[in-house]
Amino acid sequence: MKDSIEEYWLESLLKSMDFKIIIYENQNDINNDLLSGKIDSEVTDHITSLYLIQDYDTELKIVGDKFDIIYVAIAIDNANPELKRSIDDALLEMENDGSLVQLKEKWGIN
Repeated sequence: MKDSIEEYWLESLLKSMDFKIIIYENQNDINNDLLSGKIDSEVTDHITSLYLIQDYDTELKIVGDKFDIIYVAIAIDNANPELKRSIDDALLEMENDGSLVQLKEKWGIN
């Protein structure tokens, strides 16, 4: 997608490899073109790749190594401390009961 980490990474690879970059407006269009065979591959985060493979039960596969660590965050308005507390409490509960580890294992997050 335009101005994404993936676009930046691919632009740097163009110096040493020969391929064409197609810029998309959204992830759904990328997925649809990949599934229909209009494009040969996509560069995306690991979780999105796993979801695409599992949800569409296709012959798609992940190739190559993970090329970066991406941290996930939740943006919360500073004017809403109650929401932050609720999210923190839910995450702590998930960590304590093991469900957070189960989600990480399910989606291949280390």
